[in-house]
Amino acid sequence: MAARTQQLRQHIEALIRRDAAKRSLAVDERALRRRVDDYYLPMFRWTTEVVEAAQKKQGDTKRCVCIGLSCPQGGGKTTASMYMQEALALMGKKCAVMSLDDVYWKYEQQVALAKANPGNPLLQYRGNPGTMDVPFLMDLVQECKTSTAEIALPRYDKSQFSGRGDRAPLSEWDRKQGPLDVLLMVDFILVRIRN
Repeated sequence: MAARTQQLRQHIEALIRRDAAKRSLAVDERALRRRVDDYYLPMFRWTTEVVEAAQKKQGDTKRCVCIGLSCPQGGGKTTASMYMQEALALMGKKCAVMSLDDVYWKYEQQVALAKANPGNPLLQYRGNPGTMDVPFLMDLVQECKTSTAEIALPRYDKSQFSGRGDRAPLSEWDRKQGPLDVLLMVDFILVRIRN
């Protein structure tokens, strides 16, 4: 376990340095070590324990485990999920990352929802509960948990329609080959889904 932790630490530190270099930022080595040791490594350890326990319990080492990563906006969910995906790959696990931002209703449906609820300011724009296509999300989670084929992961283009947004064309969606070991669901608002 110590060798795996050291390998993982070095890998995550290299990812952080790579990202800092892309933005021409200096790296504070002490702060880097604290962030890796206090934040990313415990998160990764917990995730791998959950995945291994769930797969062992199901008796299927290829069953996809869905894990939600939630914290306030600007809290580092996207960065953490990116590092988690790369760290899981290093350990031989296939992982996809999906944000709830990517399953907002299509533009036409957003407009219809707003018109049908003129007195509810929370439904006039995307971003609040009720503005996500939950049936689409549930179908997608089920596909990620069961498919052995290529899985298309939606992307949402927030720049469309003067910032109102719309689902990106299928040609712009990310693709992952199933079966997946882990699906990381990222957003500031998540619910627990049981099956």
